[in-house]
Amino acid sequence: MECQKCKKILAKKGSHFICQGPCQGTFHRGCVKGLLADIKNGRNRIYCNNCEDDGSEEEEQQEYSQDYTKMLKDIQLKVSAIPGFKKQLVSITQSLSMLSDKYDTMILIVEHEQSKDKIHKLEKTVADVNNKYDYLQKENTALEQKLHEFEQVSRKHNIEIVGVEQLPG
Repeated sequence: MECQKCKKILAKKGSHFICQGPCQGTFHRGCVKGLLADIKNGRNRIYCNNCEDDGSEEEEQQEYSQDYTKMLKDIQLKVSAIPGFKKQLVSITQSLSMLSDKYDTMILIVEHEQSKDKIHKLEKTVADVNNKYDYLQKENTALEQKLHEFEQVSRKHNIEIVGVEQLPG
């Protein structure tokens, strides 16, 4: 069997194109202009270039028209989904904002608790220092009183003479 365009022998079965138009010819896939591109784009082509030119322009136009209509419907469907996405985006943004506010509030609460703990520790320290101060003040007063008593006891045996001038030696 040979290709009707290049007249070379067709090597493998299934690796060629059979036209279903009036010519019923068999061709190499590369010999049919645009066939590989049509296969790549997912179009099912059944006519060779000669049969297509003979009267399949209307069919091709109709196929392209159907393809464009289908693509247009797909685009419209996707575009109509955009407002829903906008609503979801607004909802997500609001939720994220609310979570951020809650997180900030939690941070403030934690910092407030830490500050309370520090204040409580400082109050304890101040109370301890005040207690020590009071104790030391009482001790100081007691020691001053004892010192005064010792001074009085040490002066018990002394005589003070008033009105006589004191001379050195």
